Parts: sequence; C-alpha cells; structure tokens
Amino acid sequence: KNINKKLKKYWKPFKVVVIDESIIPFKGKWKFRQCVRGKLHSTGIKLYVFADATGFVYHYWYYYGPNSM
Repeated sequence: KNINKKLKKYWKPFKVVVIDESIIPFKGKWKFRQCVRGKLHSTGIKLYVFADATGFVYHYWYYYGPNSM
C-alpha cells in the first residue's frame, strides 16, 4: 500500500486514463496465481492498474478471483 501512496504523490493526470490488466511473471506457489493462454508471460500474478495515456500507474490492485473487483 505504500507504493500506491507514493505513486499518487507524483502523478499529474492527463485527460485520458484507463484501467488495464497486467500479469507479473511468477512461477512459484500462490493461491491466486493465474495462467492465461496466448500471453508472452502466461503464468503469473494478475493485477489491475489505473494509468494515464503515458503509461504512468496511479494505482494498482491484485486479482483475487471473479469477485475481486
């Protein structure tokens, strides 16, 4: 959570912002590890990011299953 606070401190928003999903490559054991076929890094920790048009991340949160939103 400290990283999210630091990201918000330095963010100057643009007109276009998006929510996108991303996968951090991870092959260890974790209950919420995801496997998405067809991706370059198909196994890892899935997370959602709130970012602007330049790709600067304002906030992120982990995917914990279908009811995590």
